[in-house]
Amino acid sequence: MADQKISALNAKTTIHDTDLFPMVDIEAETDETKKITGANLRNAIRKIIDADGDTGFEVEQSADEDAIRGKVAGVEVFLLSSAGILTLAKQSGSAAYRNTSDAEILTASNTIVPLNAELFDHLNEFTLVAQGTATAGTTGATLKDSTNPFVEGDVGKGVWNHTNGGYTTIAAYVSAGEVTLTADIDLDPDDVYEYGYPRFTATEAGTYVIAGQCTFGVSDGVRIISYIAKNGSYVSSAQTISGGAASNGALVASVLQLDANDYIELRTYHNEGSTVGLRNGAQWSYIQIGKIA
Repeated sequence: MADQKISALNAKTTIHDTDLFPMVDIEAETDETKKITGANLRNAIRKIIDADGDTGFEVEQSADEDAIRGKVAGVEVFLLSSAGILTLAKQSGSAAYRNTSDAEILTASNTIVPLNAELFDHLNEFTLVAQGTATAGTTGATLKDSTNPFVEGDVGKGVWNHTNGGYTTIAAYVSAGEVTLTADIDLDPDDVYEYGYPRFTATEAGTYVIAGQCTFGVSDGVRIISYIAKNGSYVSSAQTISGGAASNGALVASVLQLDANDYIELRTYHNEGSTVGLRNGAQWSYIQIGKIA
């Protein structure tokens, strides 16, 4: 059987679903001739899939769809529409901002912006700050909270005095209801504080476009700076000089190459001479990050 050939077949310009196509299985213990229908052949050639069927590309998912779809582990991550528009559903991208209330920022202090809300976060790469209220026993560099929000992994996270301004980090974990701070930021019982890592951490290496803005209501002639920091080091900045007692913001943008687990933070500075509230709202104080390559 192995040396036999199928010959003298008439060429057809159209394959019909009921057409039979002979195939020789030479890996069988004895060579076997098998058949595949035109319908099965059509179905096979419109897909490229892996062995378990959950990763691959497909055209014509529905009748005359004229689109190309791609899945990874059963999740559609790629769509090229009939209009030629490409959608990458799992492409890295985040937009975080300051919401609900202004963040009190000390004068002449480079401060990480305590972002506490998101517009979107495709891969859950952005972490936000949490808010609490200091309770009895909070003095100097000791922060206590009777709701017991702290865990041992909080060491190194930022702490902001939302009532009076001021920023420091958690130096040591004492208990679920108490941490030691790196510096005294004038926290008293009943003061509202925020803590956490307001940062974007890249899942995959690549090229990212980043834009951020910090906006204050300051007097005339005040310098406002917005910074982008990568892994704790400043990589880009922009500044403005306020033109009156109104909302004034500095917009900073950059394109950066990030490795997996590199992190990005938005930081700010002003020299008003006293504590000033960083304006809240997605249009005023925010950072937006997207992977482009």
